[in-house]
Amino acid sequence: VASSKSSSVTNLSSAVSSEQMRTLFGFLGDIEELRLYPPDNTTLNFSSKVCYIKYREPSSVGVAQHLTNTVFIDRALIVVPCAEDETQPTRFAFVEFVEQDSVARALTFNGVMFGDRPLK
Repeated sequence: VASSKSSSVTNLSSAVSSEQMRTLFGFLGDIEELRLYPPDNTTLNFSSKVCYIKYREPSSVGVAQHLTNTVFIDRALIVVPCAEDETQPTRFAFVEFVEQDSVARALTFNGVMFGDRPLK
């Protein structure tokens, strides 16, 4: 993941906005793309958010990792590099379950083939 240009930021407050994330992480390098899930305009209730940030330069990802454990709003941020392979149509999904039992059931699908690709 050393040459990755993308970071994932988890354990975000449900009150955080895309603009706040762009301001905070924009100081670390030029942002090519930023996606916050659930997005700012969602009407659903949720307990936390996750953000994916793609920088122009891979060196910014290493700098961003230094914000891990920084308290932002009411949560300690977790910043990690994302694995990238532009030749594969792999994407991440953010899922927040209403019931705790649903989490355990969803985890049983880890490794199950979906078409020709395993779910992880």
